[in-house]
Amino acid sequence: MGSRSAATRTRSALVSMGLAVVFVLGSTSAPAYADTEIEGAIYSPAELQVGISLTASALDALSVDASKIDTYMMGQVPAENQPPTETAPDPGPYPDPDFLDEPVPVPGAAADGPTVAAYPIYEILDRWSDKYGATNIIRRGYYDSATDKGFGNDKFYWKHNLTRAAVRTTTKYPRTRYHVSGQKYQYETDVYHVRCTGWGPWRKCKIVDKKVVLVSHDFRLLPDRSSFGVVTAYCKGVVWCPYWVKGALNI
Repeated sequence: MGSRSAATRTRSALVSMGLAVVFVLGSTSAPAYADTEIEGAIYSPAELQVGISLTASALDALSVDASKIDTYMMGQVPAENQPPTETAPDPGPYPDPDFLDEPVPVPGAAADGPTVAAYPIYEILDRWSDKYGATNIIRRGYYDSATDKGFGNDKFYWKHNLTRAAVRTTTKYPRTRYHVSGQKYQYETDVYHVRCTGWGPWRKCKIVDKKVVLVSHDFRLLPDRSSFGVVTAYCKGVVWCPYWVKGALNI
């Protein structure tokens, strides 16, 4: 009898807990922005299908930052994901370190000192380790729209509408990396355009488009003992990457 009484008490406790949970959830109201639709990008080395909707748990598995989606829904989109409001700076004439052509010119203290001081094309802006443990470098570089020449951050930002964060994510989570020639490698990854609504466990993001981002990196060392770095980065098949490519939700 005592055992049955204990079991009854246990069931009652569980029911009470269940009712308490239902009561708490039922009393929680969605934030005002919950029905707002935002667009962004998910970088994924695994293939996803355009047209499917990703649940909150699937988004979590892809390392999507839920707080970033909330921020976008509240209208706080980072400035770098907006269209540029200025034109590229004019660095003057520089040789073009084309990724697949002649070797990149190495800066010399005497010849390049005054010019580099005026516009520091070899300044290192970012450094990190890629998926394979190799050190990636982004230098300031330059981009001359009149001659369509350049390299580095200025080229992929002003010509191809990409950011350092997008480049960094591509090499950290590539679908593939392959050797081009010498110490030059190319990374590729798939970037999915998503539209998200909802909040918390009820959030869903539908995949509506896909682009392939490529990053070209030259690992030859310059006199500062760091690699030349990223030569360029772009979206395959187009010159100007769509703005949503820069709005990565899982960077």
